[in-house]
Amino acid sequence: SYAAHTVSDEGFDAAWRGVNVVTVEGDMVNRCELFDDTDIDAAIARFDQLSTPTPRLENAATRVTERFHAHLAAHDWDALAESVGHNSYTEDRRRVVNAGIRHDRDAVEDLRALADVGFTLTLLGVIAIRGERLALTHVRGSRQDPGPIESDALNVVEVDADEQCVAVVAFDIDDFEAATAELDRRYLVGEGAAHAHAWSI
Repeated sequence: SYAAHTVSDEGFDAAWRGVNVVTVEGDMVNRCELFDDTDIDAAIARFDQLSTPTPRLENAATRVTERFHAHLAAHDWDALAESVGHNSYTEDRRRVVNAGIRHDRDAVEDLRALADVGFTLTLLGVIAIRGERLALTHVRGSRQDPGPIESDALNVVEVDADEQCVAVVAFDIDDFEAATAELDRRYLVGEGAAHAHAWSI
């Protein structure tokens, strides 16, 4: 809460009170909402709303994905290979940068080769999940040398009951509908098969 007082250039004397709801990100203010001092209930309600943490999307597929990216950042190639199933594959459906279909652990070797020339792959967030074994994620490939390069993609990630990655299907960042359709299709032929009718409705 605060009290303010000012005098305008024309000599108008003003005083008022109010309530602020402020949030920060890092060391910067990123939101400031002002309320009349008599509107304290609304300010507290807004404070409570902003204080409630956003539910985190999590399942087996997101946990595997997070471990995968941690191993990748650490260049722990053995641990990375162990997180990939023997019959796994990566399918790239992006329009321009398209690596096609890579089977088994060839994709791990591809990532190692990219790391050797300075590329990094970062998990930016989880967009959606289906059941325990499917997730839609936002990833970014980047390189700073000799010049900055960034490429974002949507990845549909599927894992098995042993929490090993069995499939990754990559889409262009603006191809959200196709990525979501692939996520739903895989769910309905897998964990969601018993509920396919209800899901279609």
